[in-house]
Amino acid sequence: MKKILIILFSGVLYYSSYAQSDSSFFTVRLSSFDVSAFSNIAKLHWKTVCYLQYANFEIQRSSNGTNYTTINSFTADRLRCLQPFDFVDSALSNQGNVFYRINVGNIDGTFYHSVVRRINVQGKGFDLVSVYPTIATNAINFSVTNGENETFRAMVVDQRGIIVKEQKHQAPKGLSYYNFRVDNLPSGYYLLQVLNEKGEIKTAKFIKQ
Repeated sequence: MKKILIILFSGVLYYSSYAQSDSSFFTVRLSSFDVSAFSNIAKLHWKTVCYLQYANFEIQRSSNGTNYTTINSFTADRLRCLQPFDFVDSALSNQGNVFYRINVGNIDGTFYHSVVRRINVQGKGFDLVSVYPTIATNAINFSVTNGENETFRAMVVDQRGIIVKEQKHQAPKGLSYYNFRVDNLPSGYYLLQVLNEKGEIKTAKFIKQ
């Protein structure tokens, strides 16, 4: 008979329907898991504690909180598990509630479900979804979501409020990716701002080393 194990660690709930010893239960676990909504885009962010050489991850999505579909899966080594994980889900088409969970597993195929996170999709719009790395040496990458085809400006602004770099892009409908070379900028704090034709402006911070 299978036994059910339930534990709450740092606000994250895990359970397994696999019989196993207590010594193998804590080999890999989530320490945090959050989901943010950006118009019709969902950004997942999580951290792990891993005592294995490798860990398996499955990202699952549901429209009703009961039936889940795996939308991405991968294996990470122990060194990678020391860093936070991010995943952007841009395949959201319907408005309403969307549910996410992360399956975290040992390399033997034993998985645990994370706590379920829910977001509400409000529809498509203009937004700055992500900027990475936030501590940059040579370049920053950023993604923009848009509800229609239109032109937008991307600007790097220094601490004095001066625009030190600028680009102009024709953004397609949906999610698109861009980058800025910042290797010739002095070290310090900067803002990345994106401005569309309607005057909507979105801002994110980054550091140039």
